[in-house]
Amino acid sequence: EGDDLSLIITDLTDQKAIQPELKEKNILLESAKATSEKLNNELELRVKERTHELLLSREHFKFLADNIPVIIWTASPDGFYDYFNHQWYNYTGLTFEQSKEMAWKQVIHPDDLGSTLVEWESSMNKGKPFKKENRLRSADGAYRWHLVQALPFKSKEGEILAWFGVETDIDDKKKEMKKKDEFIGMASHELKTPVTSLKIFTEIMLLDAEGKGNTKEAVMLQKMDKQINKLTVLIGDLLDASKANSGKLKYNFEEIDFNKLVAEMISEAEVTSSRHKLELKLADSANIQGDRNRLGQVIANFLSNAIKYSPNAEKIVIFSKKTDKDIIFSVRDFGIGISISDQPKVFSRFFRVSENTFPGLGLGLYICKEIIERHEGTIYFESKEGKGSTFSFSLPLKKTA
Repeated sequence: EGDDLSLIITDLTDQKAIQPELKEKNILLESAKATSEKLNNELELRVKERTHELLLSREHFKFLADNIPVIIWTASPDGFYDYFNHQWYNYTGLTFEQSKEMAWKQVIHPDDLGSTLVEWESSMNKGKPFKKENRLRSADGAYRWHLVQALPFKSKEGEILAWFGVETDIDDKKKEMKKKDEFIGMASHELKTPVTSLKIFTEIMLLDAEGKGNTKEAVMLQKMDKQINKLTVLIGDLLDASKANSGKLKYNFEEIDFNKLVAEMISEAEVTSSRHKLELKLADSANIQGDRNRLGQVIANFLSNAIKYSPNAEKIVIFSKKTDKDIIFSVRDFGIGISISDQPKVFSRFFRVSENTFPGLGLGLYICKEIIERHEGTIYFESKEGKGSTFSFSLPLKKTA
C-alpha cells in the first residue's frame, strides 16, 4: 500500500491583477488619513485660537464695563438680567444673586416701578430701544435719578440675541434744572406785570394817535405793540415750560368739537400771515375730551412754525384723518426742513432749528409734547432738509356711552 499525494492548484491571476489597484487604494487611504489628521489639527488650532479670542474679547468687555462711571447690564431676549458691572454692585450694595433675572426691581422707586415695567415689556415685545428716567435706591437707602437706556442686539435675521443696558446718574443735573426752572418761573412772573402794563399804555397811546389822525405816530405804536405781543408770547412760553417740567401745567378738560377748534386757530393764523395760502383738508369733525386753550396752543404752534420756517413757500397744507379710535391732525410746510442730525432734539427744551436766522426760545414744541401726552395722545413729525416738514399729533376720540 503506498501513500496518496494530494495537490491543490490555485489560480492567482485575478489576485495578482488587483494587487496594483489595492496598493493604489491603500496609498489613497493613507493620504486621506494624513489629510484628515492635518485638517483635524488645524481645526483644533482654530478652535483654540477662537476660544482664546472670545475669552480675550469677554475680558476686554468686562474691563471696559467695570472701569467706566456708569452702570452696565445685559439681559436675555426675554428680559432676564444676566450680567452687571462693578458700578451696579458698588451703587446698590447687592450681590449678583440678589440682582439677577428680575430681582433688580427692588432698587427702583415704588412710584417709578409700574411705568418702568410697562415700558420695558413694550420694548421687548416690539424689539425697540428702551429709554426711561427713574429713581434707583443706593446702598445707603437714598434714591437718585438715573437715565436708563437699553438696545437690542440682533442677528442678521433680526432675532434678538440679547439686551445691552446703560444707567447714567442724572440726579445732579435734574437738581440744577429744577433750580433753573424755579428762577425762570420767578423771572417770568416778575416780567409779566410790567409787560402787561406796557401793553395797556401802548394801546391807549395808539387809540389816541389814531383819534388825532397822527398816522406816523400810530404806525410806530403799532410796531411797538407787535413787539410787545412777541415778548408776551416768550414770557408765556417760559412760564409754561417751567410748569410743564415740574408737572404743574394746569388743564381744564371739556368736550370739544375738534374741527371748530381748528377753524378758530386757522382764522387767527390768517391774520398774522397773508403771504401763505392755507389749504384745508379736514376729515369729518369729531368730539374729543381736552383742554381747549392748551390744544389750541398746540395747533397755533404748528401753524406759526410752518409759516416761520417756510418764508419762500406759497402754501401750507392742514389736514386730518379720523379712525375708529382717534383723530390725527397734521400741518405740512414746504420750507427749510430739519437735518437728520437735529431731528432727535426737536422736542427738547431750548432747541432751535436755526440759532441765528429765526426768532424764538425753542420751547414751543417741548410744551406741545407735554400737552399732547397729557391728553393721552402722540406727537411726531417727518422732515427732509430743504423740502419741508409735517408735524402731527393724534388724540383719542371721546368715548360714547
